[in-house]
Amino acid sequence: MSSQPRYTLPHSPTQLGSPRTSMHLPATFDALRNRDFRIFYAGLALSLAGTWLERAAMQWLVYRITGDSETWLGLAAGVPLIPALLLSVPAGALVDRVSIKKLLLTTQTLMCLGATGIAALVLAGGVEPWHVLVYIAYSSAVFAVDAPARHAFVSRIVGRDRITNAFALNAVAFQMAQVIGAAIFGILMAHTDLGEGGCLALNAISFGAVLLSLTLVREKVPSTVAAGERPDVLGGLRFALRTPVIRAALMVSVTTAMFGFQVSQLLPVYAKKVWLEGADGYAWLRAAMGVGAFIGGVTLATRSATIVRGQLILRYGLFVPPLLIAFALTPRMDVGMVLLCAVGFLLIQLHSSCASLIQTNVSDALRGRVSSVFTLSVLASFPTGGFIAGQVAERLGAPLTTTCSAVVVGIAYATIHATHRDLRNAA
Repeated sequence: MSSQPRYTLPHSPTQLGSPRTSMHLPATFDALRNRDFRIFYAGLALSLAGTWLERAAMQWLVYRITGDSETWLGLAAGVPLIPALLLSVPAGALVDRVSIKKLLLTTQTLMCLGATGIAALVLAGGVEPWHVLVYIAYSSAVFAVDAPARHAFVSRIVGRDRITNAFALNAVAFQMAQVIGAAIFGILMAHTDLGEGGCLALNAISFGAVLLSLTLVREKVPSTVAAGERPDVLGGLRFALRTPVIRAALMVSVTTAMFGFQVSQLLPVYAKKVWLEGADGYAWLRAAMGVGAFIGGVTLATRSATIVRGQLILRYGLFVPPLLIAFALTPRMDVGMVLLCAVGFLLIQLHSSCASLIQTNVSDALRGRVSSVFTLSVLASFPTGGFIAGQVAERLGAPLTTTCSAVVVGIAYATIHATHRDLRNAA
């Protein structure tokens, strides 16, 4: 066991979060007893449906206008790496210094404007592959600031005792939105002439929901932030690296984002080239992974008060590699959907457990900067994995690419648990 002391919070949850309400809700929805989180969650859930609709449309758009190129799919997935590397860590210092509510209003407005622009371009019929890459870079740059701000904002609203439940509910909304987004994508592509442009336009409209909710949420700024000191930009990174539990959680997050979720980047290839199902098949595959992740999020939210997150990460991590390999090798799409559903169930619980574990082991004074390190681990790893997947799949095919990724995941998880024993008992 490491001698590194557990970092304790100097403030109680009731000092930093909004007061509890008297709402009678099941334990699964514990965080929704909080009035401000309830409002923010509703707006975020509606906006996320648009976000997933955009993701599905963007992947299919790139694949279509580049002549079914896996290389371009990988390139589009890899573009967010640059803004993530440049902006994520400095964004954390900004979050710890300014009003998070005002910062989120700014980032959400900027993303809305960008979404409106790309939607208009696609609907006008003048979109080129480089236009898509520019938009992805722009939205990723804004998201690199928005993501740590949202993590810190949620933690500040609900307080430390409800962080795990809040993050699990966020995962539920995120994956429910994936299912809804995939369904809307399939309907628009199959039954209307709007195509990808209509999907992107709906995403632009959906930002109105989260912007409205932000105007209604009451932000309480802790004294550590209100003092107005200039935070050390690298303070969160240093803290994360020297705290074994947070370091281990970040390593699991990197592995999950880079090689676990990599399969989602290749779904257009599986739909079109492996199972010969086209856009409808692609929509079904996205929905299957979303359903699994949705169930996983609900399960984690229900057990959030009693779960030992370190043990969950260890246990569920064992099942991810064989399920990925089975998905890659199955000749039938219906079986692949079931396996993909199981993969989504496991991966979202791993991801959410790591996120909440980090938030419960950091003080509010460092929350934004440590959140930015987590954001960097995901935003840098996901596009890197997507880029690698695209290049390898172009040469070896999607099934062999996913199989290799599964082997890497298994080795990485085993190594992390062998070298970071503290993670086993991290609650």
